[in-house]
Amino acid sequence: MPRQESALRHDVSTVRQALIAAGLPFLSVEEEGKLGTVIRVTADQRDELVEFLRDNELAYTQLLDIFGADIEAREAVEADEEKGIAATPATAGYIEVTYFMRSMSADSDLRIKMQLPYESDYHSIIELFASAYLTERELCEMFGLVLLDHPNPKKLVTNQHFHTPLLKKVPIRGKEELWKRG
Repeated sequence: MPRQESALRHDVSTVRQALIAAGLPFLSVEEEGKLGTVIRVTADQRDELVEFLRDNELAYTQLLDIFGADIEAREAVEADEEKGIAATPATAGYIEVTYFMRSMSADSDLRIKMQLPYESDYHSIIELFASAYLTERELCEMFGLVLLDHPNPKKLVTNQHFHTPLLKKVPIRGKEELWKRG
């Protein structure tokens, strides 16, 4: 059953105007196909933006998920070129962290995207959303980010000797490796 359109639903221009009126810094606010509204920020801008979205009239009070993607140098350059941004492979390549938020009162979703260099520090958002407790641990473990400001920064899934299984530079296990384990 399709979702009914709400008169209160936040579109890109509503979100952009609210951010500008509040004097908040952001890189961009765009409609990105099926993703819907996407706000791009730097790591320094994230907390102020998330707190504003949660506490103002937009009421994005639910953090549904946090996930990451390894954007290799070639992919990053192609994405930047599509946006008209000049980039070089030497400076590209990053972990893209995405926060998926929902406003129940407006029946509206948005995503916040932030780029972090490989093996960089990731400051927890748990003070703003307790629902980040497990997803942040998993994100940092799977992509090799250093989790800071979290009450329990231990690895969640893998052991201490296994690193960054979701980075594209990690080789995929072949049949030979699995056969030799026994």
